[in-house]
Amino acid sequence: MKLAELAKIGVIGLSMTAIKVDAATLNQTFANDFDTTSIYLWSDAPGNMSFAAVGFGSNMTTWSVQSNTGAQLVLAGSTVAPGAGRINVTMNFTTTPFTMQWAEVFFSGGFNVVRGAGTLTYQSAGWSNANTFTHLADIPQQFGAAAVPLPSSLMLLLSSLLFVPLAKLRERRAA
Repeated sequence: MKLAELAKIGVIGLSMTAIKVDAATLNQTFANDFDTTSIYLWSDAPGNMSFAAVGFGSNMTTWSVQSNTGAQLVLAGSTVAPGAGRINVTMNFTTTPFTMQWAEVFFSGGFNVVRGAGTLTYQSAGWSNANTFTHLADIPQQFGAAAVPLPSSLMLLLSSLLFVPLAKLRERRAA
């Protein structure tokens, strides 16, 4: 999916509730806006903001943290209907505003499909959302068996199949 197509989605962003700020820690509850099987979050300035902890709501009991590097957070589980999921993310930050990018992804037919993505900016007054998204390449697009290369013997077989008609044509011309 191209970035232009992401902008056409008209994303409002992950819904947000229950903001609590303590010094340099922000506990934020997010709700999904789309059918989703995974949520990706990236800190735009890892030196300023990092992901510390995650909690899952009752509709996300099969979900787990797949990766938390501090700068990138990957959450995944079974399909959650739009607005039914809740995740509580604890973020540590040094200054505001800080920004993070997000993507809601749905796994279907062996492929990840980005349902929504954008950039969230936090200022002391709250969150704002933009359709800017630069982490598409960080989302695996396909899962399953890896492509198997053609063996060299197959190339030999194909070349011999091409040779047989050419040899017969040469015999006809010689006769």
